[in-house]
Amino acid sequence: MNLILHKVLANQDLEVWSRLKKEFFEAPYTEIYLLINKFYQKFDKLPTFDELEIVTRDEKSANYITALKELEVPEDLDIEIILQAVINEYAQRELLQQLAIYLDNVVYKDVGELVEDLASIAIDVEEKTEVSEQIVEMNDFLTIDIDTISQRVPLGLNNDFDQSSLGMAPGEYIMLGGYRGSFKSGACCNIAAAQYLQGNSVLYFSIEMSGRELYNRYMSILSDVPEKHIKSGKLTDVEQLAIAKVRAGMAQDGAYDLLEKFQENRDFNAFERALINRPLTKDNRIITIDNSALTMANIDATIHSYKTKLEDNLKVVIVDYINQITSPDPYNWQTQINLSKKLKALARKYEIIMVTPFQTSEEGKVRFAKGILDSPDWAFNLSPVIDGDEGAIEFECKKARGDQQISFASEIYWPTLKIMPHKNIEFMKSKVSGKKQEAKELPAKGGDDLSL
Repeated sequence: MNLILHKVLANQDLEVWSRLKKEFFEAPYTEIYLLINKFYQKFDKLPTFDELEIVTRDEKSANYITALKELEVPEDLDIEIILQAVINEYAQRELLQQLAIYLDNVVYKDVGELVEDLASIAIDVEEKTEVSEQIVEMNDFLTIDIDTISQRVPLGLNNDFDQSSLGMAPGEYIMLGGYRGSFKSGACCNIAAAQYLQGNSVLYFSIEMSGRELYNRYMSILSDVPEKHIKSGKLTDVEQLAIAKVRAGMAQDGAYDLLEKFQENRDFNAFERALINRPLTKDNRIITIDNSALTMANIDATIHSYKTKLEDNLKVVIVDYINQITSPDPYNWQTQINLSKKLKALARKYEIIMVTPFQTSEEGKVRFAKGILDSPDWAFNLSPVIDGDEGAIEFECKKARGDQQISFASEIYWPTLKIMPHKNIEFMKSKVSGKKQEAKELPAKGGDDLSL
């Protein structure tokens, strides 16, 4: 601790000083840190040793400053190494303190609470030690950076939108708003399916819908088999084959042998039971986290785990939905704003595209807190339009950071819940072909979709 303070004052290193925190130090160096900070706040400069001695009236503190001044520190000792050592030492102290408190109550907790508490401790220590500042110079970038451009990902809801927006960049945060029954979760399932078809992996955090319900939706969208048929288990031979092809494609080896055998004997149950023992593809996977008590700690820890496993193949994370994330006061407007900020921070931290639905009133206004729209890069209000089995989904753009607001509408086939990204419709705000009908006339859906 004394080494870093000596180096900062001796070299007048304001950049390193800006990365130090009072919590990094223990007595007596906490007092010295506060004296330096007070001097800086008053004179807008770091003090020299002599200046710090002059303004320090307390004899004990003055003696510590004199000792700090006379400390012999090798000139070639890298200040970055010293800084990292100080941060590591603080992290160790903080972790041990929190674990001591945690261990006092460990016998009263179940496995879910144990995992949640450990994840919370890890995230808390990380937040207290993390320095998010990144200093860049103009020569750190290329104007035409092929690697950066190639990292942008089409969302898969509308081809014209993807072309106009150039796709979503890692670190971007998209919010999909709508009243109850506006197909928010359905749009998220279509994004997940689109990423899978593009060869990417996606994490889908579900709070209200079960993993089984989401599986039915994914499979319906990918196979073009009506969701109702999958739910009932009453599939025609053609539908069984369509699902078999999709499921075989999810296996690492393509499961060609199982698919060929199924086409010969038509034993769908035997095909699926054999298939579940085959490893899944490593590159493109749809992973559902079904957790009705989802917290930010769960989200952070799970993304970290899968980012480590899937690396850059993990492109999109969906949190369905922000208003239901477990927090101390979930309906407080400040809580909602803070949750939105944290989701954006996670998008940047893990370099993924974050997508989350949010609730609006019947008039399309944000519920609880308009400030949740401060953090996203894109925000849309959704409106479903029904005309029998066909219709459309309107995406009215409410915010676009650094780009023009692009609203769009795509055709949808309601029995399979599949959005047709290549079938763009002129955006007319709830006046696309057909008319919007009452919820009782809509197909029954799980979760919050089309069921008021």
